[in-house]
Amino acid sequence: MARLKEIEQAIYVMEAPTGESKIGIAEDAYMRWGTLNGAYPRGDLKLLWVSERRFDAWRIEEEIHEMLDDKRLNGEWFDIPSARAIEIVSARIPGNLWERKPKKARTKGTGRRSPPEFRERSMKILEARKSGMKLRSIALKFGITQQRVSQILAKCAPQPVRCRNVRLRAAGKSPSQMQFAY
Repeated sequence: MARLKEIEQAIYVMEAPTGESKIGIAEDAYMRWGTLNGAYPRGDLKLLWVSERRFDAWRIEEEIHEMLDDKRLNGEWFDIPSARAIEIVSARIPGNLWERKPKKARTKGTGRRSPPEFRERSMKILEARKSGMKLRSIALKFGITQQRVSQILAKCAPQPVRCRNVRLRAAGKSPSQMQFAY
């Protein structure tokens, strides 16, 4: 495992609903925010600022923590306004205010196979499986994973009727006419 000082990391500034600021480092600040947000007992944390990733981020973070030691509440939490925390950190390392990026709207057919192409490929996969080919061979032939082959087969293959009464009715019998339907 690489030591902390050998990893590119980013410095981030978070704000708690109570007004405290957290100045920390992480390889992935957004994942760190999600982890802390789920574990934070007093409400939602806001990720306000993220720096570019650098190998010396740990050193810059230590300098900032030493400078703000008189305002330290606990660990990386400080009793300073978030605007001041961002000002202090951004003076030492480039970064930007984080804005949540909207999810891309999915448009039909963008980057995906069209339904007729998908059905055609699915039927070829089903035929290959019926002919006795192994999942691994099918996956290699079509350039997909074995898991994806299994998913396609599960969607294409006819599903057995699961309800006992429906099976009996389909056979033209009532439930009382058969002792064991399993």
